[in-house]
Amino acid sequence: MQLNNYFVPEFSNPAQPVRVNTIFSVHDIAEIQRLLSNIEYTKALVDLDENTPGENKEVRRSKIKWIDISPETDWLYERITSIMKQNNQIYWRFNLRDMPMSIQYTEYHATDEGRYDWHMDMGHGETSCRKLSTSILLSNTSDFEGGKLQFFKGGKAGEEIFEYPLNNPGDMVIFPSYMIHRVTPVTKGIRRSLVLWVGGEPFK
Repeated sequence: MQLNNYFVPEFSNPAQPVRVNTIFSVHDIAEIQRLLSNIEYTKALVDLDENTPGENKEVRRSKIKWIDISPETDWLYERITSIMKQNNQIYWRFNLRDMPMSIQYTEYHATDEGRYDWHMDMGHGETSCRKLSTSILLSNTSDFEGGKLQFFKGGKAGEEIFEYPLNNPGDMVIFPSYMIHRVTPVTKGIRRSLVLWVGGEPFK
């Protein structure tokens, strides 16, 4: 038996983000902002240890809101998850479940040195079943500076850091949740985005 021929993946691109341009119109983004106006901000947390989420401003500085599933937000979930599933069939072929987690709205403020340092979206508990992540820009790029979405693929001294630019409001990037990534500090203005994760059975 030749081991190099024993298993040849046909579909999966395990470390490949994918960009989808302008999934929301100007009208859509205005409707999202209207929905958000009725939702309170909550604390942006990180895992301090296996069982304790909490604030760590050395790692994460942002303001967030959670957009729950409701008749008023069904269109938003349908738009995002349908695009994620379509691209999953092309690029990764992960087994996904139908029910996603709640959509997270995030603001990074230059006045607070807004950022999110290197992390994976998979973690403990419920987050251990995340398989695909997406980030969708809501701001015009003229509204902020910094706030670059970057991925780390290994190597020495940052040799394998690469950026995935989101150039217009409504631009979307989808990537496996185990990919290490960050949002660099916002140095001017406010960067606004939506984030969502879709999960499934544990990887086997």
